[in-house]
Amino acid sequence: MVRRRSKIKPSRTNSRFDKDRRAAAEIRRSEAYMAEGQRLTRTGTWALNVVTKRCFWSSGLFRILEFAPASTDPSISTFLDRVHPSDRDAAQQNIDLAIHTGKDFAQDYRLLLDGGTTKYVHSIGHPVTNDSGEIIEIIGAVTEFTDRFYEERALKRSEFYLAEA
Repeated sequence: MVRRRSKIKPSRTNSRFDKDRRAAAEIRRSEAYMAEGQRLTRTGTWALNVVTKRCFWSSGLFRILEFAPASTDPSISTFLDRVHPSDRDAAQQNIDLAIHTGKDFAQDYRLLLDGGTTKYVHSIGHPVTNDSGEIIEIIGAVTEFTDRFYEERALKRSEFYLAEA
């Protein structure tokens, strides 16, 4: 008895499955590159749905704010709790201004972390509108520049001492 091997041709379903699998792998790779880029540049991204008030924070923003993603629900109030008390009103005003006027914002401010550590950050935000022109979301990014802040401060101090000599 001679056995014949059946030649199964790939069906459209298998072909579609392969395309979906490759697309999902490409998305995962892109997300991994984005996360690594944010880690390298000390940057995090965020989004605020102005209707539901729900927030999205990237892994980079969780890292900057020193919150654990598994145990922290991203929100405006959680974010503002990390902003230094002296800078908090200005940070809130920028968010409110973007929501109500549709204007972009950029601001430097301090974060006050658990244990008293201070980080310096630059935050930008941009309103997103729907087809009717209504603001539906604010998207933004936060970049930490603490090391640069202290380096510039030391340089200015050195320049001052040299000028006095």
